[in-house]
Amino acid sequence: IRCGGDLPAVFSKRQRRRAPGVLFVVHRPDGSESWCFRPDEPDPENPGHKYEAPCKNRGGPGNVLYVHPSQRHLIDDTSVPVIFVEGIKKVLSIITAARAAGVEVLVVGILGVWNWMADGKPISDMFDIPVDSRDVGIVYDADMLTNPSVQGACKGLAELQIDRGATVRVAF
Repeated sequence: IRCGGDLPAVFSKRQRRRAPGVLFVVHRPDGSESWCFRPDEPDPENPGHKYEAPCKNRGGPGNVLYVHPSQRHLIDDTSVPVIFVEGIKKVLSIITAARAAGVEVLVVGILGVWNWMADGKPISDMFDIPVDSRDVGIVYDADMLTNPSVQGACKGLAELQIDRGATVRVAF
């Protein structure tokens, strides 16, 4: 994205002012699409805010999960392990490594450690991924070792998957 006008209409004026950057297509578990925008420069008002999601008040879906289209056929196959990771780039990296190793695994991207939730409840996309009797891995960034908020997000995600019948492992 070279200028804010290149962003889809679901992004606000504030978000458009953050261009240029990279726009990712977010392929959701149900087959629909959304976007995630990573501006080239940090937000001057919130330097830790690296990514922008479509605005709900402009028709955006809110928090969503990412599943690469080549993996959609694995969503309902509970014999295939699922790994929840933080971000689209990690999804693509793990898919590439798994293919090279001849390992079949479903990799699901969460677009921010707490973004598996909205309004204090799990987002609907979470329930599009069956986990009953499934091995689930959670792989967040290295800051999980030092950041209590990231630790809390991981713990909450793990507890949700366990409550849904999964066997959960967390990688550091």
